[in-house]
Amino acid sequence: MKFFSLLLFTLTLSITACGNGAGPESKEYCEAAVLCEGSNNRDYKACLESWEYEKERARVYGCGAEFYNVRDCVVFSATCESFTGTYGLLGIGNCDGDIQVYDACLEASSADPIVLFF
Repeated sequence: MKFFSLLLFTLTLSITACGNGAGPESKEYCEAAVLCEGSNNRDYKACLESWEYEKERARVYGCGAEFYNVRDCVVFSATCESFTGTYGLLGIGNCDGDIQVYDACLEASSADPIVLFF
């Protein structure tokens, strides 16, 4: 699963991103997402865990700098907006370049795509 797909799912359907170890910016993002989307503490914890997972994945594949570029862009670009009667964090379109660089780094570092089954 590409990071962009995960990120899009996170921003539009639920909160699934961050980890305390992913940095204070990620924590602030998760707090803002919970407030924006009217979510609960479980969503906040899931958000923290997902950012931590993505950070660790970036470390394993040697894409830490690219991950932090995406994280910083998303954290500082996302705004709480209403769409189709619900609220969510939007405004990450200007992060597309950073996301593409991160995806390319992950793909170049991996011999096989990782398929996750939930």
